[in-house]
Amino acid sequence: MANLCQSAVGKLREFLLAADGVNSKLADISARDLVHLPSLTQENVRTQRIAAKLADENAPTTYPGVYVFCDRMDNEMAAKFRRFSGRVFAVVDIRVTNERFGGLGEELNRYVEAVRSVLADRQGKWTDEITFGGGFRVKYREIELGGRNFIQSAQIEVELEAHE
Repeated sequence: MANLCQSAVGKLREFLLAADGVNSKLADISARDLVHLPSLTQENVRTQRIAAKLADENAPTTYPGVYVFCDRMDNEMAAKFRRFSGRVFAVVDIRVTNERFGGLGEELNRYVEAVRSVLADRQGKWTDEITFGGGFRVKYREIELGGRNFIQSAQIEVELEAHE
């Protein structure tokens, strides 16, 4: 069952970093809104679940930062005689930082929009075991101290149908 989580997280990261992924969407948003949005790199998109404060204190951290991880699996036994048949919830945790908290929310919203756009393009079958029907939930966090003085994050919980 852990392989389902690894597969989901791996595919999600792959889609985010693809040529038509987040950076392509960010370029469109930047042009539309006349703002500069830093691109994401391989180093910015990690497959870890780590608190922002812990990441800042113990690892080389770059912002904006994106953390992709598996939050939970619900084995609903939707298909009989399978070891797992249900939902896998993968999360894209987006973090932005600045010296002032003014404008953090707007910047974060643009990154969320870019990820949402990537997800909209990727509805359907991801692997033989994993399908994305288009459902997700965005949860915004409050501004906190961290990063370069202030940090804000949003978690996009992606609901996937899976079986093995």
